[in-house]
Amino acid sequence: MTTSSPPRQYYYVLDLVDDQESIAEYERYHQPGNVPPAVIQSMKQAGIQNMKIFRMENRMVLTMTVDDTFSNERKQSIDESSEAVQKWEELMWKFQKPLAFGQGYRPGTKWREMKVIFDLDQHLKP
Repeated sequence: MTTSSPPRQYYYVLDLVDDQESIAEYERYHQPGNVPPAVIQSMKQAGIQNMKIFRMENRMVLTMTVDDTFSNERKQSIDESSEAVQKWEELMWKFQKPLAFGQGYRPGTKWREMKVIFDLDQHLKP
């Protein structure tokens, strides 16, 4: 019997342009049925099992549950080869703004990976 490793979690942060009409439009684009099927398929192909985006004012947090095949590099390669994903990303750029802090990120980097600093499960293990 083979056992697979537990799903991995990733967390990212990004800001939206601070304009209520723009934020409302961004949310409409993310409602069920509004994200192009090819974009959803690209996520699944990259090994993303689930993704959620949370918003508080213009700050967003994205969570991803991924399988063993996922890597940021693999996802980037899949995204770059998809015309639909490229069009989607270009459209989303008008709503998003890169975070202005941090080192080691290329100019124009949007979603920034967050580091987990506390996990209750780790404190409960014997």
